[in-house]
Amino acid sequence: MRSPPWVMTAAICCVALGAGAGRSDAQAPPVAAATITTEQFLYDVYSGDPLQKVGRMRLKATTVRDVAILEQEFQAPMGSKDAGFDAQMVYKGADQPRPQRGKAVTRMATFKLMEGTFEFSASSVKVGITGYADKDQKPLNTPLQSTKDVTVPQGVVLSYPGFLYYAPRLLPKPGEIQKVSFMAAPANLDYPEMLAFTQDCVLSRSAPESDGRSEFVLKRVYSGGNAIPLATLSVDKSGKVIESRFSRFLLKPQKEEAPKKAPDAKPAPPPP
Repeated sequence: MRSPPWVMTAAICCVALGAGAGRSDAQAPPVAAATITTEQFLYDVYSGDPLQKVGRMRLKATTVRDVAILEQEFQAPMGSKDAGFDAQMVYKGADQPRPQRGKAVTRMATFKLMEGTFEFSASSVKVGITGYADKDQKPLNTPLQSTKDVTVPQGVVLSYPGFLYYAPRLLPKPGEIQKVSFMAAPANLDYPEMLAFTQDCVLSRSAPESDGRSEFVLKRVYSGGNAIPLATLSVDKSGKVIESRFSRFLLKPQKEEAPKKAPDAKPAPPPP
């Protein structure tokens, strides 16, 4: 199974607290406190024909100014076993978000297959990978380890969680953005396929339909006008997610359960 598709909050807070170091209280200008916002989104994962619910995904977004920490937990079956991964990516920038650092862990059921870390610079990323199983997913007595530098494409770079989070922010109105790259992290469950980029993509938002629904599409564009969607996102007129697709999966927000009504109070027993 391929997926197409941990935290610097303390450091950010330290920067804000130390902004006036070396100046007297009388000289230091007032510093606005950084607002930390946390949102969590739960999705049911569907696949097959006809569609059947096969898994789940949790996406947590923590933001401080123009920094977003996106944490993803994904689970779906592979054969007769549940497979999945946990991933986190730190992004910086509002107009042209760029990944800064991250890590990911893949697993088959409860067995860890591979884990990796990502440290981004202006034009490359250093990827550290540790594998705990071979290609047949048999445990290794000695883990496999590798480190490599990978060139990062210019422009906007979005993982699947990055697409879900940033697409409505980058395109609040119908339009498109050229030269976007789609980042798979992890690129596969098995060692050493931890990171991959798909370049020459276009991010677009459609005009709203009669009911207010609009669709975001991240697609790979080829010659002759051919294009393959890598991820889609449909929202209603209020911006609420209706559904999303990536790879062979369809994701829908989990329905919120109505609060249970408290049982009626029993009458007090008569006095003796």
